[in-house]
Amino acid sequence: MNNKLTNDLRLHPHLPDHEPEPHAFMKRFMEMTLSIACKARGLRLAPHFAACGEGFTADFGAVVVNPKSVRLGDGVYLGRYVHIPDIPLIVEDHVLIGPYVTFVTSADHPAAATVLREGCWLAAHVTLRQGVTIGAGSTVAAGSYVLEDVPDRVLVGGNPAAILKSYDRRSSSP
Repeated sequence: MNNKLTNDLRLHPHLPDHEPEPHAFMKRFMEMTLSIACKARGLRLAPHFAACGEGFTADFGAVVVNPKSVRLGDGVYLGRYVHIPDIPLIVEDHVLIGPYVTFVTSADHPAAATVLREGCWLAAHVTLRQGVTIGAGSTVAAGSYVLEDVPDRVLVGGNPAAILKSYDRRSSSP
C-alpha cells in the first residue's frame, strides 16, 4: 500500500493508527457493517451446525446441505448465496466467507475436510475444492478457483489460484 493511501486510511475515524492483528480488524469490520437481519439469521442457524462459536452471522440465500458436517469458530461471516455441499468443513475464528462462494466436492478425496484458518478471507465468487486448507490471515481474490492448499498470510488469485503476494499484516512491509 502506498504511503498516501496508508495515511488517508489512518485518518479515517473508525480505523486505528496502526495495523491490528487480522482477527481484530475483521471483528471490528463486521461489527460496523453487518445488519441486524444477518445477526438474527446467524442466531437462528447456529444450533444446526456441529459446532458454532459466538458472533456467527449469515446473509440471506446461503445454502448448507448438511450443517452437522460444518464446525464454525467465533466471529464467522457467511455471505449471501454461499453454497456448502455435504462435505466436512472446519472454519476457525474470524473468517469472512464472501458472497457467492462455492465449495465443491471431490471424488478423489470424499472424506477430506476443507479448513479455513483463523482470519482468512474468501472474496466474492471464490470456488474451493474439497480438502484444501486456506492459511491463517490469507486472502483469496474474487473469482479464484482454489485447487491446492494456501499457506498463511498470502494473497492468492486466478484459475487455478496461485500466490500473488506474501505479506505480514502486522507490519507495513510485504
